[in-house]
Amino acid sequence: MNKNRIIGLMGSSGSGKSTVAKYLQDKGALIIDADEVSHRICESGQPGLAAVKERFDPYFFNDDGSLNRRRLGRVVFADKKELRKLEDVLHPLIIKQVREELDNAQADLIILDCALLVRTGLIHMVDESWLVKADTDTKINRICGRDGIPLDQALNRLRNQASDDFLMQHADKIIVNDGTLEMLLEQVEDFLHE
Repeated sequence: MNKNRIIGLMGSSGSGKSTVAKYLQDKGALIIDADEVSHRICESGQPGLAAVKERFDPYFFNDDGSLNRRRLGRVVFADKKELRKLEDVLHPLIIKQVREELDNAQADLIILDCALLVRTGLIHMVDESWLVKADTDTKINRICGRDGIPLDQALNRLRNQASDDFLMQHADKIIVNDGTLEMLLEQVEDFLHE
């Protein structure tokens, strides 16, 4: 592994991106997870929560004032206009936090786990970009099983994410995750040591 190698890891929901990130973390990589950043900035007292409260109906919040992600997700993934509204509110805050974490990172290998690597422009902060992709049926089965949501919600989520064809145009390496875990990790190892 090279000194301060930054890999941007992208892929749509259900692709297996998190599995790849976890494997690399177990090998000693520092993981900066944009979804995790999003969750942190939307906790009580954080700027993301305040920003979302300004733009969205109280229906999307629990009695204790916390964000009801499941309720919000059902709406934003079914309505592109609502999704863009949420992204307009949160993306600048997420990008700022991710940039700070990258600037302060002290590791030989840093993985920026970010499904929206291209759309947010964070792709310009990495040395190389890896796409984890899988066929649509596989992704849908993984999403429904992992998140406990019905088929229509899983389909809405995928429809509102960048397609694999689009992401492949921006990927330096493509990891195909339609097979076994061993096949997936073998590709990761090959790319890691190229």
